[in-house]
Amino acid sequence: MAQTRKRIYIVGTLALAGVAGWLVVNPPKRSVVQSETQSASAPAKLAAPTGAPFTPDSATQRSNAIQAVLDPMSAVPAAIRPGFNAVLAETDPIRRAALLDDLLKSLPPKELILLLNALPKGGGPPGVSDEILRRLALADPAAAAQWVAGVAEPDLRQSSFRQLGVVWAGKDLDGAIVWAMTLSEGADRNVAIHSIAYEASRTNPKQALEFILDLPAGIERDDLVIHAAKQWATKEPTSAASWAELIDDVDLRTRALADIASAWSATDPEAAANYAIAAIPPGRDQSRAAIEILQRWVAVDPSPATTWAASFPDGELQEIALRTTVGTWAGREPVAAAEWIGKLPPGANKDQAIGAYSVALAETDPAAAIRWAEMLPEGDARNNRTYAVAKRWLDLNAAAARSWIEKSPLSDNQKNNLLAPPKP
Repeated sequence: MAQTRKRIYIVGTLALAGVAGWLVVNPPKRSVVQSETQSASAPAKLAAPTGAPFTPDSATQRSNAIQAVLDPMSAVPAAIRPGFNAVLAETDPIRRAALLDDLLKSLPPKELILLLNALPKGGGPPGVSDEILRRLALADPAAAAQWVAGVAEPDLRQSSFRQLGVVWAGKDLDGAIVWAMTLSEGADRNVAIHSIAYEASRTNPKQALEFILDLPAGIERDDLVIHAAKQWATKEPTSAASWAELIDDVDLRTRALADIASAWSATDPEAAANYAIAAIPPGRDQSRAAIEILQRWVAVDPSPATTWAASFPDGELQEIALRTTVGTWAGREPVAAAEWIGKLPPGANKDQAIGAYSVALAETDPAAAIRWAEMLPEGDARNNRTYAVAKRWLDLNAAAARSWIEKSPLSDNQKNNLLAPPKP
């Protein structure tokens, strides 16, 4: 009976060694192409193993096969093992990246997989697993998909699915989409879809949008739509705008048009401004787009940008717009900005511009800023603006500011607030 058990143990050990060895050389591959009968949400089925079975025909092979399972580093070819250990031991990120690049230059996919399997818990030093996986995905994305599907550590699994999605989308967008859509519903699929969508938005935003709009409606999908539309608008703003105008969802359409107009302003702020007024309904999104356009426009051509800001209806948006344009212009070209203000007819526009100019000027010439603030009509607007400039003046030159405050027309309460010693 003891001899029988011994024979069973030996046979079982040999069988395990054979399986382990075959797995090291020929890991099972997961099909990334969906079968005709498989549902879109079902996981891809495991493909039948290919290649000749591993035959443990010597004690050395059996020992190596078992050792590879117990210690993945032992499966790394001896010729590259020292270089790989040097990469893992290097603490300088730049030097480590250079060592890794030298190591990976000519490695075939099978050896890249062995390196990935041999990484320490968590993927090793920063960037190492991502770079190895990137090389594998470029060479054989299906093999990379098979490897990430077997990663057990949650953080490494998530980063691996993200990296594969980005690389595969850049190499073969259609193939990446097929892979992502064959994944089961859950975190892996979400990470893959988002990484593919963001990468596709950079390289092919129109195709990315076609893919994104097929996803279930929700906040995440809408955010992807906005991102892709903005990317498209940086290159082809009129095409992006024409596409966005056809979105059925009113809120999503308005958001997309506002972001397209904002992105458009990077290349043609005047055209973007005209489009924002004509195509975006008045409201929060139009106001946001207008301010973002002005911030870019005033940096390259302040006079027409400020004139456009002054054309807004009286109210909070006009106040913010003029503060944005006049303040920026005054900081760069105070004389030109002052001349522009001087040509405005008396009224709310001029008062808003004067107030914005005085605030901007307070950073470099508080005394002059006070004089500008005093040009405002008597009332709360002038008092508040003068008080704000005086407060800033105290930060820049306390003695001069105190001298002016003591003799100023500010109220006693305002003077006391400004001149009171700071609380401990």
